Amino acid sequence: MSIQLIPNEIVKLTNGRFISGIGLTMINGVYVDDRKVTPGSLFIPLKNSRHASIEKAFQKGAVATLVSRDSKTSSRTFTNNPKKIFIEVEDTLLALLEMARFWRYKLGINFIAATGSKNSSKVKDLSYRLINSLKPAAEVPDSINSPIDLALFMMDLTAGFKKVMIRIDAAETEDMEKLIYTCEPSILMITDSEKKDLQSFTKIISSLEKEKTLILNADDISFTALKKVAQCTVVSFGTKKANLFPSEIKKEKDGKTEFVLNVYKDKTDITLNDPKEISISVFLAAAAAAHTAGLGIDEIKKGLEGVN
Repeated sequence: MSIQLIPNEIVKLTNGRFISGIGLTMINGVYVDDRKVTPGSLFIPLKNSRHASIEKAFQKGAVATLVSRDSKTSSRTFTNNPKKIFIEVEDTLLALLEMARFWRYKLGINFIAATGSKNSSKVKDLSYRLINSLKPAAEVPDSINSPIDLALFMMDLTAGFKKVMIRIDAAETEDMEKLIYTCEPSILMITDSEKKDLQSFTKIISSLEKEKTLILNADDISFTALKKVAQCTVVSFGTKKANLFPSEIKKEKDGKTEFVLNVYKDKTDITLNDPKEISISVFLAAAAAAHTAGLGIDEIKKGLEGVN
């Protein structure tokens, strides 16, 4: 079931105001493309969109729409649709993001977000496999680089999942900040970075609340600088003496790799079956995500050794 809201909730969430309509009408679903609208839904026209026709959305069955305060919505649109709900907001995109945040909190879903320049995709995939093996989780198949796509994904979530594993990939700092703000991950993992990422990551990390957890690669060039600005809990992984690190690494002739996984004061033997192109660093990052998500070291061992 996708997001369900009543107009009164939307007004409160978006700091908007009613122009017309009934505040207790149930709204099912949110759309930003007038071609995809379904009956009973809310349509949100976005700036610079080619498919932002309120009239077309109403013709397809939308019962409500948002209009920005600086929009040039024609008086004819209001006149032609006297029974429709119009809510005025400061910015339709920001309103969309706030509704997505509300729905996520209403369902009690926690996000685990991975980002980085090289290994974040592999880490996201492996972390999801580990976490989902014990705690039912949802996964975003590809990386998310648009706040709009993220918001729409979030508003389609159901109560069946309590954790969502997502990879965030945005070229612009502003988009990255909006992505982090919207999903507000309880766990944020930066797998690796480049010098150009430092300013963006520093700004994002400094905004994380104390109850969040930041996972960092202790071998990364930006590790010290990023850890320094964090006010939340920091969990490190790497080949150095990090919170999670490997020791006694052995590569066998049959392609297997053996090592001791150290997780704080606990340790366990790990045998990886033909890891091929996946580095130990990726396994360590996934183990850090799983540990922070609540998996014990025995569960992490079982998950890592089950990777083909």
